[in-house]
Amino acid sequence: MQVEFSRHRPEIAYSVLVFSDLSRSPAIQICNTGLGVARNLTVDISVPLDDVLPAFNEAFLDDNLNLSRECGNLKFETTWGDGTVVSHTHSMSCVMREQYLFAGRANTIEAEIPAYLPEMLRLVAVRVFEKDDGKGKELLKMITLNVRAEFFDEGGKRYNSEYLYTFTDGRFDHETRKYHLRFK
Repeated sequence: MQVEFSRHRPEIAYSVLVFSDLSRSPAIQICNTGLGVARNLTVDISVPLDDVLPAFNEAFLDDNLNLSRECGNLKFETTWGDGTVVSHTHSMSCVMREQYLFAGRANTIEAEIPAYLPEMLRLVAVRVFEKDDGKGKELLKMITLNVRAEFFDEGGKRYNSEYLYTFTDGRFDHETRKYHLRFK
């Protein structure tokens, strides 16, 4: 967990994320490392997709896989050799609200990440580690996770905190065919 201390107000800290196909989707651990209570905490988690979607679709063109935005959802669409189109969607919205977040690590809460992110990362990880694809490596570096928190201190003053997760390293176990991706 990355921690910044504040003597005067609540301060939000965020955990490191590790994606692995061995475990469930990770959640972001959020902790108030300052003094005092963070009230009316709103956490908004998003993946900036403006640059990622065109690069993703180009990288997966030969696999007939396409991602697009549709009515607040991210749509995964595959075209099979016989022309059949298979698609499913995940909501892009990922907002969490907590009335109070007390100071201290014992009061840490978890915020779920967008449901589409683990699937997107799995597809890119397969491309990077199994196919040793340069486009996949560049795409992995483009995928970021933006976490914004808004909260109020006990006196009613509003604060904002923002953290941007970026890919730091990854590994692939060829024997078990499992991957681990680390973002911080």
